[in-house]
Amino acid sequence: MRNSLAAMVVLAVSLPARAQDEATLSEAKRHFDEGQVLYLAGRFAEAAVEFEQAFAKKPYAAFLFNEAVCHEKSGDLEKALDRYARYVVSDPNAAERPDIEKRIDALREQLKAQSALPGATGPAAPAPVLPAVETRGLVVVESKPSEAAVYIDARGASPAGATPFSTTLDGKHTIIVEAKGYATERKEIAPSPNQMTYLYIALSKEHYLGWIEIVAPNVPGADVYFDSRDSGVAGKTPFMGNLRPGKHKVWVAREGFALFESELDIQPGGTHHLDAVLEPIRYGYVKVLGRTTRGATVLVDERPVDCRGQYPCRVELPPGSYRIEVASDGQKSYVETVNVVRAQETKMRVQLQPAPSRVSAYVSLGVAAAFLGTGTYFGLQSRGDRASLGDDNADPAALASDDDPRIRRGKIYALVADGLFAVGGVAGILGVYYLLRDEGPPSIGEHETLPLALAPYASPDSGGLVARTSF
Repeated sequence: MRNSLAAMVVLAVSLPARAQDEATLSEAKRHFDEGQVLYLAGRFAEAAVEFEQAFAKKPYAAFLFNEAVCHEKSGDLEKALDRYARYVVSDPNAAERPDIEKRIDALREQLKAQSALPGATGPAAPAPVLPAVETRGLVVVESKPSEAAVYIDARGASPAGATPFSTTLDGKHTIIVEAKGYATERKEIAPSPNQMTYLYIALSKEHYLGWIEIVAPNVPGADVYFDSRDSGVAGKTPFMGNLRPGKHKVWVAREGFALFESELDIQPGGTHHLDAVLEPIRYGYVKVLGRTTRGATVLVDERPVDCRGQYPCRVELPPGSYRIEVASDGQKSYVETVNVVRAQETKMRVQLQPAPSRVSAYVSLGVAAAFLGTGTYFGLQSRGDRASLGDDNADPAALASDDDPRIRRGKIYALVADGLFAVGGVAGILGVYYLLRDEGPPSIGEHETLPLALAPYASPDSGGLVARTSF
């Protein structure tokens, strides 16, 4: 009875408080909307007053920013400077904070220049030359219970904030709200840059769910998978979230480290903690990059690697020194000795150069073959005539006379054969020269080795080819 009475008292207090809070928020939204209407109409000073009143109702940093923009455009640089300064204090983690601080410095210089002019009156001096700035819309997320984690689009290693939460967003986004012991809620929004979007999410209590906390002490930002890695990444370490009761398979993955696997038995309403200590892998990688290497063959110690036509070719190798060759038809090969280090990736950026044309060599060798073949024919004819004369001279009855035509013809054939052999020999030498010469610049390349933890991250299931070799 006493517990029921206490619950009724809490309810009686919370309902009016909630109604009052909604009324205050409604007033803030009304002033915000009116300020945007005035801003679009070019009535900047009046718009600044509306944003100031909106901030008085709800102290959201975006209201200060919009007021500062209106003051700057109306020429009241002192108030613009003050509101920008208050904005960076109110939202110290704002992504555009460096740009706003530069704007603050520029406005200070502008005000100094104005104060240095004797008897300065009238309109303000021209505004500093700065990037254009406009007012912003606002997304507000509140929840029951408060202090729930808010993620935008996907669960990262850390939430964007906790409810009550406000930010500026453009385009379509997914708001994820999560709290221990409550069902996770997802809301699709498409906020307008000129409006205030308000989300109130009452999380459903789900005592049957279990709460899981996964940390990788030595590798923050590792990918977490549940039950099936094909279903995609559930989040990054440190990970916190609800899971249905029962046994679940857990994987924690980070490139450069061996895959961590475990199994959890989730109890309803229970809190579960898992330390995933990832061990560095015992191999390294060589990745061949470069526009001219697409479709090229990669050889490791003269053995080709099966890259299956994929680009870039990425080879997994035990630590050690290797001769890496990149070869492609019609291109000069590139060879480099690479030292593969455990848990590190060596990126080879290669530019293959065109190989010299062999047409001249083939033409020269063809000409040489033709001349040598023809020379051989005439040589055989000359030898035939000499043999015929020798046979006749051996028989005194058939002794050849000095004016026998075979004598003159044989000499001519012999001279022609010698000339053809000489020309064929020169053409052959030129063909061999053209075949062996190396015209043009050589293929070039460079490489760098980085720990995998510092390289752009790619999960084991993110695609991309890894050619594993046995050495």
